[in-house]
Amino acid sequence: TRTSNVARSGYAQGKPGPGKTLTVHVGRTDMNFTIVCDGGSLGNNVKGGGEGYGSFVILPDVMPNRFTQHFGPKITNNEAEYMILTTTLDYLKSVLYGQGVSLMSVDVEVQTDSQLIVGHLTKNWKISAKNLLPHVVRAQSLIREFKNVTFTQTPRAKIVQVLGH
Repeated sequence: TRTSNVARSGYAQGKPGPGKTLTVHVGRTDMNFTIVCDGGSLGNNVKGGGEGYGSFVILPDVMPNRFTQHFGPKITNNEAEYMILTTTLDYLKSVLYGQGVSLMSVDVEVQTDSQLIVGHLTKNWKISAKNLLPHVVRAQSLIREFKNVTFTQTPRAKIVQVLGH
């Protein structure tokens, strides 16, 4: 296994920033990744949402592997859940493309505590909140780029254990 470092331009512990490096082990025969992600909104009960944020971990090979993203004001909790999912898939996609890896050889398991995301993306739940529709469409588009993406609704306690919040 060869290790390759790629400059990354936007994701970091705490806040995106340039000049960090990302390590991905290439030359593997299996391309299986697990994403643990969680989004939220501070002040979600305020009309129009609160301050959106999210964090994610990609296991086993993307190092450093814990990232936090801030999405700004007027973001609902459910929007933040989708935003961190698409941010994570975009990030994994860019890392793999940078390594010359075909996404059609990559299996991804997404662990989330969001029953809504699991329902929308695996059980054909109706999307009743119009503000979520663009996020759902973006997530579906990214999912189709990978060989296989599965979703596991994961207990909140496990998400907290992995992400630290």
